[in-house]
Amino acid sequence: MVVTTLPALIPDIRKVYNSYFAAFKNERMGQMMLKVIFPNDDTDSDEFRNTHAKGTLSWMHTCDYQYTWKAVDTTTGEIVGMALFDIHFKWRTEEERKNHGVPWLTGEAKERAERVLNPLHDIREELFGGAPHICKSSLCLSFPALVHI
Repeated sequence: MVVTTLPALIPDIRKVYNSYFAAFKNERMGQMMLKVIFPNDDTDSDEFRNTHAKGTLSWMHTCDYQYTWKAVDTTTGEIVGMALFDIHFKWRTEEERKNHGVPWLTGEAKERAERVLNPLHDIREELFGGAPHICKSSLCLSFPALVHI
């Protein structure tokens, strides 16, 4: 199998994130993180995937620093993985670096998710502050793709 990477297009959102969720399906730490980030949702349901795709589309229209890439099997054209890169070309202000937490959750679920995610934001802030940098946020390949590589 030959895999190439390309920028993800808007019509790719659902397939890109299908590969993201598939990559964590049989991986214990990934499953735990998904339950923290999406505690009330069945991430395999059509309702969740549709809602997630709409949220991702909205994010892609407003975010000026995160780039989504897809990994494509060049034989089949199937999307077998994805990557997110945060690319900051210029210095950022404190306001631009503000931690917005997890606005899709409330109550105890929000507090739990932020106890896990806030330290990740804090260490990134400690390492980079407002300096220009590139950071890989996610890199996922679904298991069937890994079997053939």
